[in-house]
Amino acid sequence: ATQLEVRPPKITGDVTLKAYREGAENFSNELTYSLASPLLDAYDSFNPKADNPISLGLDNDGNLFVALTSGGNARGIIKVDTEGVVSDYVLANNRFRFDAIDFTPDNRLYICVGIRAVFQGTEGAREGAHFIMPAPFTFMNFDMDENGYMWLVGDNTHIVRHVPQETRVNITNINSLPDNTKIYPLEANLTGVFYYNSALYLLGSDDAGWKVWKAELDGNSDVTGASVFADLNEKLGDVTPAHRFTDIVMAADGMVYVSTNRAEGILEIASDGSSVKPLYEGVLYPVVTSMDWGDGVHLYISTTQTSDPLSQSSVVLVNMQKEGAPDY
Repeated sequence: ATQLEVRPPKITGDVTLKAYREGAENFSNELTYSLASPLLDAYDSFNPKADNPISLGLDNDGNLFVALTSGGNARGIIKVDTEGVVSDYVLANNRFRFDAIDFTPDNRLYICVGIRAVFQGTEGAREGAHFIMPAPFTFMNFDMDENGYMWLVGDNTHIVRHVPQETRVNITNINSLPDNTKIYPLEANLTGVFYYNSALYLLGSDDAGWKVWKAELDGNSDVTGASVFADLNEKLGDVTPAHRFTDIVMAADGMVYVSTNRAEGILEIASDGSSVKPLYEGVLYPVVTSMDWGDGVHLYISTTQTSDPLSQSSVVLVNMQKEGAPDY
């Protein structure tokens, strides 16, 4: 009786709005409203017909790093500095596809490539193995906390906590771990992890389907237990074996965001895990592969082209209208 809720077309700028009620003689008064685009190009210098951005990350100075494949082969990692200047950073190594990129508090670049090692990236060189666990560990993603701990997840039976060292660490027996590494049991295959407010938010699947878990940490940064934060299969109701959920980030208000190859592109999860819904439904492209929050209200995402006619290869800024959670 007192309001109209409308969805605007894909236009930007100032528009004039007025309402009409059937049978009335005149329109209402006019209202000027300003529409801003929710999406902006962050990097568009690659060939969208051949190149696919696989993952991305921001360093502590705001520079953007993007791992690409070209014609199906790994192209390495490029750097897009804050002035928009593009350069090759980590050289291509066709053996590996870089699934996750992140930085330590002292701005060292680390990479997960879906095997049992974590690699370090150095400008002008190929990646080098830096931390190695024995089989069957595989690492798909990681996040840093304010204490300098690297939290690693993958197709494991454990969460791994590691302190990056100056030299390579090669562990051959999980029953005799060095002081810089610790493991915590969790029976799941994890694709994403985000540290926030003395807890880990873990994205992955178990025998019952896809979930987000919350693992609480004590004062010594030890995992004290993990519980289901949001059951994606249950909340969405139509998850199929072809669906994947690939990365997780959080906003400062505790909202959780999950990237996916589903039509939604990105899912928004309430801060208490009670609801799951699309972010900017009908606007985002599928398939979103990786996310990282910049300073301010913009979320960087990589999208990759698939057989879905709506998909495309791009690196995009999403206006979230809120700030991200602290990123260490």
